[in-house]
Amino acid sequence: MYHILIIDDDEQIRRICRTVLELEGYEVEDAPDGVVGLEKFDERPSDIVLCDIFMPRQDGLETIRIELALVDAGVMEEAAASAEASFSSKPAEEKP
Repeated sequence: MYHILIIDDDEQIRRICRTVLELEGYEVEDAPDGVVGLEKFDERPSDIVLCDIFMPRQDGLETIRIELALVDAGVMEEAAASAEASFSSKPAEEKP
């Protein structure tokens, strides 16, 4: 099942979203602002992030930019590890 992170400074919005999503069987976590949301995302990356734009401490756009950077860094690390594991050197050609 998908893990969803809700980041919103409005407690009522978080509660409503959480209730609806959990009733549908999703695993849900929430955060009151972008800073806490990033901490939770760093601990456990979510499949889906619902993020408010206008929040105190750190707005939603900055939060999303940082989350994308974290995801991209993870993807790059996996790709590098995969490439390294499957790397085989080509034998050197002899010159005549």
